[in-house]
Amino acid sequence: MGIFSFSRNIGIDMGTSRTRLYVPYRGVVFDEPSIVALEKKEVVCIGGAAKEMMERANPRTEAREIVICGAIQDEGMVEQYLRKVFKQSNGIFTFIRRDALVGVSTGATSMQQRSAIQTCRRAGMRHVFTEENAILAALGVGMHKDELHGRMVADIGAGLTETAVISLGGASSSSTVRVGGNDMDRSIVSYVERQHQLLISEGTARRMKEQIGSAMQLVSPKELKVKGGDARTKLPRVVRITSNDIADAIQKEVGMILDAVASVFQSTPPELTSDIIDRGLILTGGVAKLHGLDTEISKHINVPVQIADEPEHAVIRGIGRSMQSGHLNFHKWVIRSK
Repeated sequence: MGIFSFSRNIGIDMGTSRTRLYVPYRGVVFDEPSIVALEKKEVVCIGGAAKEMMERANPRTEAREIVICGAIQDEGMVEQYLRKVFKQSNGIFTFIRRDALVGVSTGATSMQQRSAIQTCRRAGMRHVFTEENAILAALGVGMHKDELHGRMVADIGAGLTETAVISLGGASSSSTVRVGGNDMDRSIVSYVERQHQLLISEGTARRMKEQIGSAMQLVSPKELKVKGGDARTKLPRVVRITSNDIADAIQKEVGMILDAVASVFQSTPPELTSDIIDRGLILTGGVAKLHGLDTEISKHINVPVQIADEPEHAVIRGIGRSMQSGHLNFHKWVIRSK
């Protein structure tokens, strides 16, 4: 049992899309969008309530995303967000200053890590430790910290694609590219306006992607009726969108993901290449669920690709495993709060 074995400590996965909070022996106690709603620069609500305000365009409030492409945008705002997160989590942080393990983007600079640490400390944490998301995702899909054989993980989230070859608890080679699900949503919005003269929101685009989206052209594509405003008259209109429309719309983002994964594979030491060919690549992150993405990646790098169970939860599962097993190598963390 390690230092993170006790229930007084917590794990935080603060991603572009969602923030998740893990408490040992209790599991995930918070899982909501990484969004705040502001009135006169004060945070009035967070998470799902703030997201609803963002989508409804409430004129009295301003909704903001607190993390963009894996980086904290405003430390003061994130501090307020975290305080409300802790308060909503059944008051478990009322009496004790706790230690926290925080996931950060793969290849994060010391400044970005320090920003995460200082923000969490001001929000009430005692000691704050960081670990890269790719390593946490690998742990979350069952890899052991001291595993000798190379494993390749691609964590594709809302704002980042983080790919790494993991061996002996570290990243032998890695890449972080600013492309993810949010970029796909924006491309779908533009495509629908350009091809169908229909105005839709990014929220509608995201739901289309989740319901009928595909990374590749299909012989028998799915179809969905989409409601929006006519681009010329602004009056309501309904059009039919297919999976192949989505594939056309996001082909640029899919291509960037394929190239990012290939670049890591190409820079992998020869002694680990055979391990990856045998064991394949594991896809994590919410975008891993996109139909056909695993097939496209497999064809591109010529190795098997497997989608993790509940891929969007891989990082927070890795945080939980790290805290409960004591597998983390403290001396390898770049920064520890004093």
